[in-house]
Amino acid sequence: MSARRRGPLVSAREWRLFWLVTLVLVVLSAGVTALTTWFGRPEEPKNLLPTQSPFKTDVADTIPKRILLSDFDLPAPGGQWLSKSWLYSREGGSRPWTAEEVAPYWVPIDKLPLASLPQENAKKIDHLFGEVR
Repeated sequence: MSARRRGPLVSAREWRLFWLVTLVLVVLSAGVTALTTWFGRPEEPKNLLPTQSPFKTDVADTIPKRILLSDFDLPAPGGQWLSKSWLYSREGGSRPWTAEEVAPYWVPIDKLPLASLPQENAKKIDHLFGEVR
């Protein structure tokens, strides 16, 4: 038997195809990973106090900046409220509230008890554990 010289196991064309497919799969998986990481981030709860969140510096950050329809109690579920009268408004909601009507219910933001909770809590904790130190 004579020793015949055989060609390479994998041809240059096959290597190029292998590396091209590998590159496409790497780019595709990196893109899917990046998109999943970007869009899959959990949203930080809005009611966290500044001491619980590195992104909030003031208790006022926990108060919503806008009012949504979901903030109100509606008289009937599932869109039926559009055809029924409002239970929680005056005169069927046909006119806006005046400043005089709102005044009994209005609490200035600097007078909210929630704004002073972190300071009061810190004082009480210091008083409680003051002797331990």
